Amino acid sequence: MRKFLYLISDTGGGHRVAARAVVSTMQSHGANKDVHEIIDVFTMGNFFVNWLFGKTYGPMISRIPWMYEFLFYTFNNPFLFYVAFWANYFMLGPQIEKFIKKFQPDVIVSLHPLANHLIVRVLKHAKLFGKIPIITVVLDPITLHRSWICADVDKIVVATEEARDLTISYGMPPEEIVVIGLPVDPKFSLQSPPQEEIRKKIGLEEKTFTIMLMGGGDGMGNLEKFTASLYYSGLPIQLIVVAGRNRKLQSHLEEMAKEGEIPLKVFGYTQDVPDLMAGSDLLLTKAGPGSIAEALLKEIPVIIISYVPGQEEGNVRWVEEEKFGKLVEDPTDVPDIVENLMVGDNLQKMRDTMRTIKRPNAAHEIVELILKFTEKKKNE
Repeated sequence: MRKFLYLISDTGGGHRVAARAVVSTMQSHGANKDVHEIIDVFTMGNFFVNWLFGKTYGPMISRIPWMYEFLFYTFNNPFLFYVAFWANYFMLGPQIEKFIKKFQPDVIVSLHPLANHLIVRVLKHAKLFGKIPIITVVLDPITLHRSWICADVDKIVVATEEARDLTISYGMPPEEIVVIGLPVDPKFSLQSPPQEEIRKKIGLEEKTFTIMLMGGGDGMGNLEKFTASLYYSGLPIQLIVVAGRNRKLQSHLEEMAKEGEIPLKVFGYTQDVPDLMAGSDLLLTKAGPGSIAEALLKEIPVIIISYVPGQEEGNVRWVEEEKFGKLVEDPTDVPDIVENLMVGDNLQKMRDTMRTIKRPNAAHEIVELILKFTEKKKNE
């Protein structure tokens, strides 16, 4: 029985979603009898450490995004980054080392930038470095912080050639970099029922232009304002909104739906996102890499309504340069943009582009890479 350890932090939810995508794909490859452990590295520290690195992310990017942008670029400086790294190590290293010795993983997969240097240092201190393979899976497809890059890991997986070039500039040996894509849950690659069938099932009109809005697991990105702008626009549309864990937003939108302006279906946290995407013509979402990768697999054009400064700016540029989406930050602008996209073959051109650049086998290729390291370790 093999043991796989996945390192994440629950900052925004995307890291855990990606880790679960890898685990689900692993299990489809016959690794269902193995042990898969996903840990939030910052919960292994004291309350202050967990609060500082895990609990401040969401409030910061929603209330004071300029502060996050400042920190993102400040600690992209090599000297300041290593100061922060050593502070992390002294606060977290002993607890992580204790866990590693007890769990004894066969492979470690890091899916969070602040875990890479940390785990390498832990293994060196424990005299386990070189005995346990470390694979980094980068979840930012374009704008990489240097904390993602530790030249001592065995392999690093990136999503794009642009990310590969930046990874090399941060000191990673080119031969240890693999361009694969982002890990997305295998269910997004499955064939969904026909659009009209999905719409009928959730109580929407079968032929009406359908727009889906979502803002990650916490329903971020001014979803209420964008929903209202479309709801009262007079356009011949209907809406699906996924509020995630944001109960307050869900309640407000459900009250809005009672007004009956247009059909509006509101969901909380749901496992039906793949089919909801497949049942829609257009997606409004924040610029999270996971949401963009999921949209690519379902071939649903996107309008980006918010992004994390620094970290997700490259995602916005990527979407616009590849011509499968647009950035619209003002809710009052979105009805005109949508009306324009509904005309002619604008959306079909975007879908055709998505079909050529999506990477439906990325999660499987990542898993195959990880499993190669378990075979290599077994044969040593």
